[in-house]
This record gives sequence, C-alpha cells and structure tokens, in this order.
Amino acid sequence: MVINTLNIEDMKNSIILKFLLMIAVVSVGIPSCREEQTETVVGEIKIYMDDQQVTAGKVGSELQFYLETDAELATMWPGGNREILQTVTLPVRDSIDVWGNPVLVRSNDYRDYGLFKAAGVRMTVTESDRIGSGFECKYTFTRAGTYEIYFLATKYGYDTADDWNRTIKTLSFTVQP
Repeated sequence: MVINTLNIEDMKNSIILKFLLMIAVVSVGIPSCREEQTETVVGEIKIYMDDQQVTAGKVGSELQFYLETDAELATMWPGGNREILQTVTLPVRDSIDVWGNPVLVRSNDYRDYGLFKAAGVRMTVTESDRIGSGFECKYTFTRAGTYEIYFLATKYGYDTADDWNRTIKTLSFTVQP
C-alpha cells in the first residue's frame, strides 16, 4: 500500500501561488470600479404651487421643486429651517463647538453643510412632462422672506481631486405672507 505524502515545500509553494493569484485578480478588478464620469449637468429649475408654475411662494403652501439634471443624486437646501441649540440659562442661542461652528438642533441651510444635524431635502428621481428627466421634491416654507436655495447634484465619478463630481446651482426665491 502506497501512501501519498505531501512535501512541506510543495505546500508552501502552493499557498504562495494562491496568494499571488488572489492579489493579481484584486489589483485588476479595483481600477475598473473607478470609472470616470462626465461633469454633472444641471438645467432648468421649475417651481409649482397648486399645479401652477410660480416665481414666488406663499407661507404655508406646499411647493413642488423640479430640477432638470443628468445627476444620479440631488438634494435641495432651502434654508427655511435652521435652529441652533440654546443653553437652558441664557436667553440667546450661544452654543458653539470647539471649531466655532453653531451646535444645531436641525438645519436645511447650505451654510451648515457638513455640520452635525444639517441635512438637505432629499429629491426623488422623476420623469415628468414638466421637466423631462431629473429630480423633484416638495417643501413648505413657514416664514416669509427671500431665500437663497441651493441645489446640489452629483454623479458617482472620480474625475476631481476630491473624488466627488458635484454641481451646485442657486436660486433666489421669495416667500410672501
């Protein structure tokens, strides 16, 4: 009876070969995931209230925002809801963090972009006769005034230094009482 015994050198060579093969497969696969995208194109912005296109809104009325774009993700930063944390003993809103930024309870103002508790309004993909292909969302302003609304649209690409292809478009919008 013959018993096959594996030589320790053969086992080491086999393990090294498998490891090198795995490294080769992974190193070829990773760059293919980083496909560069073209720049995000943002077109027209349309605003509707009660199925009528408007240029100014009214407090308490639901507005529909349409953004024409070829982006894969879009958010709107209307700036109509910004609340800074207030300490219990002082009547002023005085809470700031160690970097000098306000401590927020909530905010959808673009100047707070990147701070904790700041978030834009999510937009959903739409195919509509009002704008063609793009994104839409609904928002209701609670105070009158003129707002600088930011629309941020992005594709998942790698053609910029910070690996984030984004386009920002602003719109000045008046809300009447």
